[in-house]
Amino acid sequence: MSEQIGKDINHVPILEGKNFPLWNILIEVELSARGLREICNSDGPPNSDPITINNWNKLNLEAIQLILSRLHPDIIVTVVDAVTVKNAKALWKKINDKYAAQTITNRGRTWLRWECLRFNGNIEEYVKECQSILFDIAGIGITLPQDIMAYSILGKVSRDSNAYDHVIDSMVLTMNATINPQQVLDKLSELLQHKNTKNAFQKTIKSEENQSSALLTKSSDFPYKITYVCRDGKHNPKNTTHSSEKCWAEHPELRPPPRNKNKKKNIDPETHQTGMEALLTNAEAFSLDKWSLVIDCGATHHMFHNKEVFTKLDLSLNRKIATSDPNSNLVCKGHGTVEIMINDKHFVLENCLYVPNLTKNLVSLLDLCHEPITITRNDSVFHLSQNNSTILSGQIINRLMIVTFNQPASLLTEQSHIAPWHHRLGHPGNNVLKSLGLQPPINKCDICIRGKMTTLPFKSHFVETFKPLDCLHLDVVGPISPPSISGHRYFLTIVDQFTSFKITRFLKNKSEAYEEFVKQQNFMENLHDRKIKMITTDGGGEFLNQRFKELANEKGFKHNVAPPYTPEHNGIAERANRTILDKARCLLLGSKLPHQYWAEAVNTATYLSNILPTPSRNNLSPHYMWNKRPPKIRNIRTFGCKVIFSVPKQKRTWKLAPVGEVGILLGFDNDSSYRILKLKDSKVYNSRHVVFFETEFPLVTENQESNKTPVTFSVDEVQEEYFDCQEFLDNEKAPQDQETDNEQINDENSDDTGSDDEERSDPESDHHPIAKKIRVIGPRHPTLINSDIDENNILPYRRRPKAYLTQSDPVTYNQALKSSTCDLWKMAMKKELQTMKDLNVWSEIPIKKEYKLIGTTWVFKTKRDENGQTLEHKARLCAQGFSQVQGEDYSKTFAPTGKLNSLRTLISLAASKNLSFEQLDIKSAFLNAPLTEDVFLSIPQGLDRDKKNICLKLNKAIYGLKQAPLAWYTHLSNWLIKFGFKISKADSCVFYLNTEEPIWLFLHVDDIGVFGKDLSKFKTAIMKEFHTKMLGVADLMLGIKITHNDDAITLSQNHYIDSLLELYGMSNCKPVSTPLVPNLHLEAATTSEKEEFLALKINYRSAVGCLSYLSSATRPDLSYSVSALSQFLENPGIHHWKAFLHVLRYLK
Repeated sequence: MSEQIGKDINHVPILEGKNFPLWNILIEVELSARGLREICNSDGPPNSDPITINNWNKLNLEAIQLILSRLHPDIIVTVVDAVTVKNAKALWKKINDKYAAQTITNRGRTWLRWECLRFNGNIEEYVKECQSILFDIAGIGITLPQDIMAYSILGKVSRDSNAYDHVIDSMVLTMNATINPQQVLDKLSELLQHKNTKNAFQKTIKSEENQSSALLTKSSDFPYKITYVCRDGKHNPKNTTHSSEKCWAEHPELRPPPRNKNKKKNIDPETHQTGMEALLTNAEAFSLDKWSLVIDCGATHHMFHNKEVFTKLDLSLNRKIATSDPNSNLVCKGHGTVEIMINDKHFVLENCLYVPNLTKNLVSLLDLCHEPITITRNDSVFHLSQNNSTILSGQIINRLMIVTFNQPASLLTEQSHIAPWHHRLGHPGNNVLKSLGLQPPINKCDICIRGKMTTLPFKSHFVETFKPLDCLHLDVVGPISPPSISGHRYFLTIVDQFTSFKITRFLKNKSEAYEEFVKQQNFMENLHDRKIKMITTDGGGEFLNQRFKELANEKGFKHNVAPPYTPEHNGIAERANRTILDKARCLLLGSKLPHQYWAEAVNTATYLSNILPTPSRNNLSPHYMWNKRPPKIRNIRTFGCKVIFSVPKQKRTWKLAPVGEVGILLGFDNDSSYRILKLKDSKVYNSRHVVFFETEFPLVTENQESNKTPVTFSVDEVQEEYFDCQEFLDNEKAPQDQETDNEQINDENSDDTGSDDEERSDPESDHHPIAKKIRVIGPRHPTLINSDIDENNILPYRRRPKAYLTQSDPVTYNQALKSSTCDLWKMAMKKELQTMKDLNVWSEIPIKKEYKLIGTTWVFKTKRDENGQTLEHKARLCAQGFSQVQGEDYSKTFAPTGKLNSLRTLISLAASKNLSFEQLDIKSAFLNAPLTEDVFLSIPQGLDRDKKNICLKLNKAIYGLKQAPLAWYTHLSNWLIKFGFKISKADSCVFYLNTEEPIWLFLHVDDIGVFGKDLSKFKTAIMKEFHTKMLGVADLMLGIKITHNDDAITLSQNHYIDSLLELYGMSNCKPVSTPLVPNLHLEAATTSEKEEFLALKINYRSAVGCLSYLSSATRPDLSYSVSALSQFLENPGIHHWKAFLHVLRYLK
């Protein structure tokens, strides 16, 4: 058996969750082959014989070892516990219960994979993916008619690739291959085999051509036929087209003379294979048009066969070109200058030879580049680069570098100056160019086509406006991935209908739209000395809220809201977004900047959109109509081009240091100042002393592109409209979203910048132990049971490693019944149902069609003490509130919760006045709150009722309902007011009773802290009204340990500190006596310090946030340390991280 364990088992894949069907089959086969399958079904040894027990234990251990070796580490954490690590059957059962269940989630996820499958042109990949998904569909029990699945396979191919339509129709449909999916996939595999055979045969033909001097020619019967060539004065016996007596190779005198010198000459094979054969042998099997050329590293001169490419040509030269073939007939008829456009770049080639009988244009690589160059190849595409800047690109055909060039500059003398301005101005349309007095370019702009392709328009109709601010149109775009260099993912667009002037402001969250609009409102009204009359928005929550309503009432403007799901009715804002996105997309495509610079492109696109003339405004620009002065266009330069900008004397590190630095143009700060990305340190500077190189576009290095990483989204974010990084947006002057050096050259527009630490942190890193600890992530603690407040609940859910490594609470009702503690969970559920019955939470009524039933779920939690010992098992029945609809079964949801400052103030009062501070806990608090809406529940699991005919009408709120917290707060506050309490104006969760013996009450959901001299009457009254548990003198509240002494009350968070030290691997660190190193002055990190810290893959912002919470709660001695560390949230370095660890040593 030891030999079997040593066998290679790499053929069994690692179980990662989604691949369970395949893994299950292969692991079962492997277990059976090793004689271990029965162990996974055995409860124990068949008898008590010691030898039998010993053998069974060995087999059991081998089965566990084999199964665990084929599990992903993340899955091992979820299935291994004290039982499964010792019992193969328990381990096997837990894995199957978790992944083999035909749940709605598994079935939905698998079907979604099938719906999202698309044919990308690769038949082999498509067939493999179809087979994999069909295998999973069969494994989870989804049954569909076979012919439907077969037609779906063909439909995906036909819908996504017109190139294969006729092939599929002829090879598959005509063969009745639509009976079942497997037959369709077999036919597709035959098609792939046919294509591979055809390609292999064509390669064989080319090989025979080189060996037997055969030429490939087109044929109607077969794609190619072999023509054997006679040469060297001998007849080729394989050539059956003529006899030896009529062979032109043996009898040259039989060759007929050319028909006409003006017509194209018929070049025989012997004449065709000249001395250029060494250069062009690989290119003979294909043809190039006159606007293509070959980059040749062996040619000594540029040579062109088409005369029209020359701008200067001297025809006095008439020399034969020497080649390796002595019989070569290549003759140079002249020499001169050629001007061509390659990849939108202008090239002037001097001393080019005019060779009319040359079959291909040749460009000498040595003459083209006088400095060292780099040649990179990617499949069939090559790039020539110099100084990190791409010179030209082309295709590799038959091992030759082929470049296609545009019409020569000699034919475009009138338009040679237009193309650069087309790029500078952000690729405007032809009408805009005409209004500027420029003739649109003849050639279509590839970047414009790729960046601006649209669908048919929808015309909106709006009330006519006569002055600025008569009507503003607002819209929020996002989320955009990846975030900008400042962490923004949305932007707000404001468009003035009368002038078409656009303003954009970047947002990290949609909720920031209100604050940004208020800022812009004040600016616009002061600029034009008039008020806003009307705004038009969509019905998004960022606009349709109480704050916007109050603002409209206060300022006196009208707020028009477009109907739901009709963005066309907000057409002006949508069209402005499209204009800015189109320009930004073109700017990024042309500059080749990384995606995280989309905000810079949007800023520039907005600025350019405002300064360009608008045909609908009599060719006046929005800038002119808005500011009453014309824009300065002469200073516009191409976005993303190479620049050299001046460094002031004060910023130079050495007397003889260069006075200029290399950078990339990122946009325009104002009419005469430019925004420059310095390549050396990746910081943004403002300068007006700039030299431009508009034909060079430097590449950003990999470390400068470090935050170009996949971005994950929460459930709420995924439900929103999603834009990829190529859906960009705008801001005319928004340095708001640009990461600018703290000591930038022009400080007038320095702005706060965000941080990408959250996205940069890589919890999967294997290079640092701290990063591994950060990765310990478990499922969220059920927030529906929000009455249990302890230190763990205060911590962010990603930072509870200890809790998750030990948590084994069931997630579903069935898991609870199958768990080892099922009896305790049954008792907890029975207790919860009895409580609901005692409180008359619902009434059983017959189901009617008009009732909207809400589902329920059970939430289970093991309540433990400070040492981790089990106190009780709690089960709570919760409503699935996500199915509720506002206006139907709920209206308002917000309920206040107590503030930490209020609690500290009351504790301070209790300490100074020697008041009693006791804590109450109202059991099942939400179940006491009456509902004002009609809400109906389906029969929950565990309640024996007729589910088809009976439903539950809620009389009281239950956990999970959207309005439950508000209902409970309203019910309790009404009772307290009736008792005589008044609500504090400073905090809605602080109540006070003005009597001879005043009482203060602090409320946080169902946890209540009471302060006063004599609390007996109040406790008696509240116990009569609610099922209240008297906890005595307050000991733990809001995650804060409360210690009562004779002369003081002490607040501490030792448990939180211990968790924080454990989280960052500092539990055994050496303590220090000061929060920071004495006389330490933290400064901005250098590039090397940033890179050293980024290598740790640690979230600096989150780490400082943990200290910030501790400082604000119970440790004011950390205030200065937190303030100092918080100044570097944007770009932390290794020294800042060491300072953070020093604070942890102080906490130790």
